[in-house]
Amino acid sequence: MRSQLRKVSMERKLIGFTLIELLVVIAIIAILAAILFPVFARAREKARTSSCQSNLKQLASGVLMYIQDYDEMFPIFGPQWGQNPDPPGSGVSWWQGIFPYVKNSQLYVCPRYRVTGPWTYWGRTFEVFVYYGMNPNIHVGVPLGGSGGRHLATIRAPSMVVLLADSCHAMGADWRFAWPLAPGDYNSTPRKCDAAQTQRNEDWAPHIGGTNYAFCDGHVKWLKDKTFWADRSTYMTP
Repeated sequence: MRSQLRKVSMERKLIGFTLIELLVVIAIIAILAAILFPVFARAREKARTSSCQSNLKQLASGVLMYIQDYDEMFPIFGPQWGQNPDPPGSGVSWWQGIFPYVKNSQLYVCPRYRVTGPWTYWGRTFEVFVYYGMNPNIHVGVPLGGSGGRHLATIRAPSMVVLLADSCHAMGADWRFAWPLAPGDYNSTPRKCDAAQTQRNEDWAPHIGGTNYAFCDGHVKWLKDKTFWADRSTYMTP
């Protein structure tokens, strides 16, 4: 009887795991997690990048539909000073001007950011904060000069000129497109724009070291921050 009990006890001992075995398993799991987590994070960011590109594609289509209704003139950046309500097609900001064509305020929010809103700018309130910017050389107009945006016929190479892109301000700029996540604001010392241009930190680009761009012909693509910056005069000049 005792021998049988001893045998059962030994069998129970053999079924368990030693502390070393458990530590080895935990170490293997930790190594696999360390390898896979960055992969999962990159896959998630790829999905965000794709969703952002879809947003830009629809916004660019909205701009192109807008210009067909307004004598092929691009919308301007902001409303005319002292005029309220805005005269259709002339004083309305680009994000408000194209809204009747896209009819979805969520398109203005890159999935890289959280939705915020409503947003009031120059006395006009929009449903959400606009996380995309328009090329300032396209939306020239009051109060930037001129009576409206640029005419479509004046765009030398629509497939090469940026129309819209990820931006930290609805009025786009080369550094706002390349590094919209640069720290600071526009009045601090050092200023946000100075930090972006001098440091050119890849981590300040919204999508894996780059930014999504919509061009004047309607197509959208991702560009690495430094690639865009090196050829910014080509991309920004109509």
